[in-house]
Amino acid sequence: AGEPLKPLAAPSAEWEDALAPLLAAGDTWLSAPWFVVENYLYKRMLELTDGPTGGADPFAAQKAESLDGAAAAFADMLSAGLTEGEVSLPSLVSTALWGNLADLSLSAGAALIAPTDASAGGGGAGDASK
Repeated sequence: AGEPLKPLAAPSAEWEDALAPLLAAGDTWLSAPWFVVENYLYKRMLELTDGPTGGADPFAAQKAESLDGAAAAFADMLSAGLTEGEVSLPSLVSTALWGNLADLSLSAGAALIAPTDASAGGGGAGDASK
């Protein structure tokens, strides 16, 4: 963690712009901004695994299963009728948290339980009130 960040093998212009000052300053995983480091980690993982796997996603089956399991919760959120003129902060926070669970970043691949009432944030895995 105390090692300096390394340049990406084939960075996009956006990645070059984001990393240039950090690389020049010798920033490490611990001193660089968290958001950049988290995304940099995933980018580095892709660089290391895309060649040997041919770009295949080793978590594709888990993601598909989680998405299928969340279909009813997503349908409930859509039917709750969020419109541009009417935004419910608890619903949006609940949706964002559920999205984090669905993409495996918080669950480490564990089986997920859909929220019981996505429109109200009601007590399930995505409940922002807990």
